[in-house]
Amino acid sequence: MGPGGYTCPEGFTPSTGDGWARCTVEGVALPAAPSLSPYCQYLDEGYLGFTWVLAEDGAYACPPQSRSAPSGQQGYCLWEDFVPPAAAEPDCDDFDATGDFGFRWPCPPT
Repeated sequence: MGPGGYTCPEGFTPSTGDGWARCTVEGVALPAAPSLSPYCQYLDEGYLGFTWVLAEDGAYACPPQSRSAPSGQQGYCLWEDFVPPAAAEPDCDDFDATGDFGFRWPCPPT
């Protein structure tokens, strides 16, 4: 059981702090691409990840917990098919600095 009674999806690390419970993907080797950015706007549909222009690093292989989903000139690595907890929101603000991304929700009072 993860934070707040929710079990994080495979490949996510559970944590709590500052009034939030989190499920975060950490320590992933990322593509060497200037266009690299988080892909977090579809959390409510049960997936998130990151994207980059394939021409910048076409040899990159997505982590085994994710699905490679190239589309046209864009590469995508997606963690998908999970149901986030109620009131969850993307937690991707530190992606540029750390490469970590995931989602968070308010911790229930103890």
